[in-house]
Amino acid sequence: MKLLYFTHQNARDKALALFTEATSGVLLCTDVAARGLDIPGSDYVVQYDPPQDPKVFIHRFGRTARFGRQGRSIVFLLPKEKDYVEFMRLRKVPLQKRKCSENSSDVIPIIRSVAMEDRAVWEKGKTAFVSFIRAYKKLMQTRRRFHRERA
Repeated sequence: MKLLYFTHQNARDKALALFTEATSGVLLCTDVAARGLDIPGSDYVVQYDPPQDPKVFIHRFGRTARFGRQGRSIVFLLPKEKDYVEFMRLRKVPLQKRKCSENSSDVIPIIRSVAMEDRAVWEKGKTAFVSFIRAYKKLMQTRRRFHRERA
């Protein structure tokens, strides 16, 4: 598996072109990147952090609904996020519950092992985590401001 991480737009564009030409692969990206990408032939969009806005959810999995194809998405929910299913149903976005295979492997030890062996992977993971926390903090601040203005 090749892990690519680029900070310059030119390098990202080249990586995206390589991915688009590949016969198979997995592309991991942020919400920001996901909004502007158009990759024909995508089978699934996997969402590990469910968006609060149903329009964003639909937009994400709509990336697979191109050229008459049905859009497909997998969203991972924690037990504490079980109300998300009802939330989406009320907004006319039905979700189907699927159980993970009992013999599926836990990827966390694999990821930890790779990060321990490759300092660059560890650094990229740390940077991604910090970015996620900053984005979450900004989201919470925006929500609080929005709710104060509406009150």
